[in-house]
Amino acid sequence: MWNYTLSGDFFKIGWRFLDAVYNIDPITIACYRSGREVVDNVYKNALLIEPRTFIDNVVFNFGKIFDALRDVVLFFIDDDRGEYNLPYDAGYGLGTVVYLLFKPK
Repeated sequence: MWNYTLSGDFFKIGWRFLDAVYNIDPITIACYRSGREVVDNVYKNALLIEPRTFIDNVVFNFGKIFDALRDVVLFFIDDDRGEYNLPYDAGYGLGTVVYLLFKPK
């Protein structure tokens, strides 16, 4: 949009703005639905798992879980973005934590 502003092409500026607004709605709906599905599936899997399996996973994989969570937290709060440089990598670290907590023996 900035290049169209510099060239004075106001029709294309308006078109790009409307296109951006139009595409926000499906993205927000998809993010909400995927978040709900993740919460529901993790909750259902947590009910199926025996507490002993969960505790064993925490004890035996504590180092890996801590490292993955540390990297995700550093992605959000550190200036250098920690070891991860992409949101994909932060999501992978969070997925690793969930997997290590709930994996069956």
